[in-house]
Amino acid sequence: HENNGTDYDGVNYGATWTFDEYSVDVYDGYDGSDATTRTTTDGTFTVTQGKVEGLSLTSHDFDGSNDYISLGTGLTTFDGATEGTISAWVKRDGTGSEDSIISHYDSSDNNRQFNFLVNASNQAKLVIQNDKANFNSAHDVAGTTSFASGVWYHMVGTFSTTNGQKIYVNGVLEGTAATTIEDALDTVTTDANIGVLEQGGSLQAHTNGNVKDVNGYHKAIYAADHAAECFGGRPRLV
Repeated sequence: HENNGTDYDGVNYGATWTFDEYSVDVYDGYDGSDATTRTTTDGTFTVTQGKVEGLSLTSHDFDGSNDYISLGTGLTTFDGATEGTISAWVKRDGTGSEDSIISHYDSSDNNRQFNFLVNASNQAKLVIQNDKANFNSAHDVAGTTSFASGVWYHMVGTFSTTNGQKIYVNGVLEGTAATTIEDALDTVTTDANIGVLEQGGSLQAHTNGNVKDVNGYHKAIYAADHAAECFGGRPRLV
């Protein structure tokens, strides 16, 4: 479900994808071979992480191979933006792979904007470029927490021409980019995707695991708001 509207303080925040219903194209290479065992909910649910007890029931489970959600070319949340925030709940199936959570980025045709991912070192990372035709690795920022398999994490990336780029995990600031983006993000025309990175028509960095509540905000949210959103104190956007 894609929703555009205003956040708790009345400012238009951008977009959120909650996966309780779909208004985007969902790609699943399912061939029907496990139809008798595919149901994942049988009326019971084991609570293992307190506040995140119900997330799996309303998340999308990506298979790490050919599942992804296409947002097409209509994502304009960060076109011309000088600040912003991207957030998501993530539970991985395995470690050591690069999992693109949401991306609007294709370096093969100079359409760089952002790629929000868990990297091969199992850390939350935000790749963001204000100049779509040039790459500056000093703009990127990664966290320090190593994401374990089967555990829910709340990851947040922020960018700002004033305060730089930052990564938060479970409400805690874990990293700040070496170099602040110099100006507003360029408008890009490539497809945006959840669960995969598209490069020159080739799909890579497929997410293997569950993703819930992908959010895009038009402003860089402060640290206290990340902790409140993560642990339930901040008003819900959806």
